[in-house]
Parts: sequence; C-alpha cells; structure tokens
Amino acid sequence: MNKQFSFISFLVLAFALLVTSCSKDDADGGNLDTPKYESVSAKYEILSDHSPYKSIELGASGDYIVITSDYYSGMSRASSLSKKGVFGNWGVYQSRATNYDGVIYGSYKQLSNGDFDLEGFGIIKVVYGDNDDIEALSITPDGGEEMQFDVEKVEAMDDNGLTNSLCRTWLFEKFRVIAYLDDKKVLDEYVDNGDLDYFDVEVSEVLFSKSGTYMVVYGDETLGVASWKWKDMDDKTLYYSWDGEWYEDCTVQISFEGNSLVFYEKTDDLGEFDEFDKIEMYTYLKEK
Repeated sequence: MNKQFSFISFLVLAFALLVTSCSKDDADGGNLDTPKYESVSAKYEILSDHSPYKSIELGASGDYIVITSDYYSGMSRASSLSKKGVFGNWGVYQSRATNYDGVIYGSYKQLSNGDFDLEGFGIIKVVYGDNDDIEALSITPDGGEEMQFDVEKVEAMDDNGLTNSLCRTWLFEKFRVIAYLDDKKVLDEYVDNGDLDYFDVEVSEVLFSKSGTYMVVYGDETLGVASWKWKDMDDKTLYYSWDGEWYEDCTVQISFEGNSLVFYEKTDDLGEFDEFDKIEMYTYLKEK
C-alpha cells in the first residue's frame, strides 16, 4: 500500500479508508507548555520569480521546512506513483529530511540579533518595511551569498487552546490497536514502531503548524508534506489533504492525555486486518 494516501497511512500505514469517531474529550489541549518559538512561528511564501525557494516555514518547536522550486517540478514526476488507494491520483511528493529533491527540513534557532540560523541551510532575516509590514526575506545559504526576495506571510489560524496545543513538533510514542470479531473485542494491545508486520515504515516525527502545514518524518528519513484544517473543533476533528482538496473521508479525531497527542481512527475497510470485523487505532505522540 502506498503510504501517501491517507492520514493513517502516514501514521500507521495500515488503512485506506477512514471513518472518524465523534466522541467528546473534556480537555481542550492537554497539559502542554508554550513551544519555545511559538511567537515567531510563521510560513513565508516567496513571491520573487527568480527565487530557488518557494516557501520557508518556521515551526513553533524550532523545526523548519524549506520548499524549493524543485519540489513542484518533482510533483509532476511523482504523480505516476500515486495511482493506488481509494482516493485516486494524489500526487504526494516525498523527500529526505535533508536538502534532497525539493524539501529541506531541520532545526533552527533564533540569534541574538533576531535572525534565524537554520541548521543545514543558512541564515534568514525578516525584512520590514513601513509600518512594520513584512516585505522581504534575506537568505544567506551556508557557504553562499546573501539574497533577498519579496515574500508574503501566510495567514495563520486564530489562537485558541486546541490549535495552540496541536501546532508543534511531535515524536512517535506508541500505537494502541483494538480489534473486534462478531462484535466482541478480541485484541487490545499497545505496540511500538515496527512491532506489527503490517507497518512497513516507522514513523519518527509529525509537525503541525498554524499555517495549515502538516508533515510526517519517517524512520528511513523520507517525509511527506500535506495540509490540514479544522472540521469541527467541538469534536476535535480535522481535515487533512495531499492534493489541496478537502474530502469528508479524510478526517481524523484528536485528543490529549497529559502531554501526549492521540489520534483516534476506526475502520471497517480492514485491508491487511481482514481477519477481524472492525479495527480501532490510537496513535500516541509525545512533544518533541
């Protein structure tokens, strides 16, 4: 099964069709501190035609994503890989967590002068114009010359407890798998990455941002970049999308248990689990 075609494919690589539960959770956002770089987290779309970069995003936990111009040309090349799955031709692109095939991912820190040092990439500086409006980014790649490009800051989601808690970088912790046969629970156990034969790629990190980005990093250093938005905050359900469209099937429910983020999904389309009638899956992530 191609790992690009559903949210649970990215998190557990087992299911193709998802049905979201609508149960309630009393806690809005768990017991989480504000991430170190929450106040400066942002996504910048680069407007200059001659730029080798399409966007630069600074995550709240101190991780960055640079999308280069090669990423978009690569998507057309990768579209032939996306013929599987119930949702059709989703041209989801993959990259390694270094400067490879159009995506650069790593950690950053803010310097004393306000600039940002993106490890493995270079230094960026936000350039302000009149009335403190952001008008450009100055980029000095490692070993390269300073460049400046016109940018637009992507509008961020409104602050609230649930969004603020979700939008940070998470590390994989564990799965909980519950299986039913003839309406009876026949399996209920916690497993780690790689402990089930159904999961052929391990999950390493998951990043959510208020700019609507979500990205999954795998144990083999490949990664996938997609989009998300809230469907129903009262039910803590969100949409995810790999092709810019929002499908009713492509939803997932979240909750918080202390400082862990939990994704809950269930399905009757069992795939590799066809010896059961129904599967419920909980994926636990811990704050990075």
